[in-house]
Amino acid sequence: MVTSSRRQRGRVQEKDLAAHVDWLEDRALLSVTWVEQGPGPITGGQVLGLSSQGNPVAGAVQTIAAHPSNADVMLVGTIQGGIWKTTNATSSNPTWTPRTDFAKTLSILDLAYSPIDPQIVYAGTGSFSNGFGDAPAAGVLRSINGGDTWQQLAQIDTVAYRIRAIVPTVEVVNGNQVLYAGAIQPNNRAALNTSIGGVYRSQDGGATWQKVLSGAVSDIKVDTRDTTGRTLFCVQPGVGVSRTTDGGTTWNPLNGVGFTSTPIPNSILSQSINARLSISNTSSGWQIAVGFVGPPVPAGGGSGAASGVFVSSNPVDDGWSSIGVPADVIGNINIGNQGNRNFTIAAHPTLAGAYYRLIAKPWG
Repeated sequence: MVTSSRRQRGRVQEKDLAAHVDWLEDRALLSVTWVEQGPGPITGGQVLGLSSQGNPVAGAVQTIAAHPSNADVMLVGTIQGGIWKTTNATSSNPTWTPRTDFAKTLSILDLAYSPIDPQIVYAGTGSFSNGFGDAPAAGVLRSINGGDTWQQLAQIDTVAYRIRAIVPTVEVVNGNQVLYAGAIQPNNRAALNTSIGGVYRSQDGGATWQKVLSGAVSDIKVDTRDTTGRTLFCVQPGVGVSRTTDGGTTWNPLNGVGFTSTPIPNSILSQSINARLSISNTSSGWQIAVGFVGPPVPAGGGSGAASGVFVSSNPVDDGWSSIGVPADVIGNINIGNQGNRNFTIAAHPTLAGAYYRLIAKPWG
């Protein structure tokens, strides 16, 4: 149930997506029942061809942030519907409230709770819409009251990059939390230019930003084994995985070239148009995984299928091992294509070496 009396705002209608999740350890279809949890649509919006349904409007959910200690509190970021919050996420019918209706943009790409204080939350903005146009990027937003209200931080650059990843760390400099942002080109409709974007770092809580790595960045993850918060991994389409151990000052490639284990093939790296990271850090061990999306598939009319998933317990010394990808068609479900926008990979929270892949199929 959506609890909102806000005025009906015109939002661009997203094409319908059918999401599909696979467990990549054995690449078998999971027997999981998914229950829709909201946020729900509003009616009377600006859409194309859905007047018979009351013109329902809702921004597609792009990112989810669960409170680190309270299972009832959850935030979601939508493509063109802003940030929504629930305080009863574990109930059978959670209620959701919009929290950014008057922000500069309603397009949210990433959400992250501060590891220092869960009342502080950050949001990266910009559009990865596969509907009828782009929503503007507005840099990074911050909330200091658990997501109830938001303020815009300084732009990371003179260009309004889309913020694909926002990463608050445990590192503090002069009383300010150190932040990292992964930026990618502003234009969602143009072919990906891997030279546009980068990793940006702020050492003053988001007041100013410094580029510490050039080139489009699609994901950043902190290595929590380093309690200083200065060891991070990033992945760049067309380039691959890099690591810093000095808080972003220097970055070293970690694609496994020259190691005895299987390196990430250059054919996958060079043609990748999206890539995502996930880290598993359990009592059973530590492991990092990276998933790549390949070039567009003209025959399917889509925008990229998963091209490879690789894992490593020691990417510095041992390189990577391929665990393959599920088939693009399982039964009558087409899970291929649209991976340039709708692709992620996530580690199992307790089972080391188990990962889930999510990719959405084309509408219709």
